[in-house]
Amino acid sequence: MQKIMRIKLNLGLARIQKEAGERRDFLPNKQKAATVFMEDLLHELFVTHFGEPVEAVTPLKGGGSDRKLFRLRHAQRSVIGVTNSDRQENLAFLGFSKHFRRAGLPVPEI
Repeated sequence: MQKIMRIKLNLGLARIQKEAGERRDFLPNKQKAATVFMEDLLHELFVTHFGEPVEAVTPLKGGGSDRKLFRLRHAQRSVIGVTNSDRQENLAFLGFSKHFRRAGLPVPEI
């Protein structure tokens, strides 16, 4: 499931980058379009993983880099969705998280 989610996010970002390169009028709104698209993907992933629709999305303040954080909710379930256009940073994050989990450190489930 995790690999499928990463693939969908990477394919979505590649599509946005392609459109931005082909359409000059798209460039000023590239960041906004990317954020909306990634938020839509988070909705899809939530439904695919939990079998429930998202009832509310709340943007959260992020820390460093270009990461965008969202709280997605349905009934009693609440998860954090993170998007980031930097593929290398995403891979590093996944690698660190996997390493920390194996070491028994408390890290969020991805």
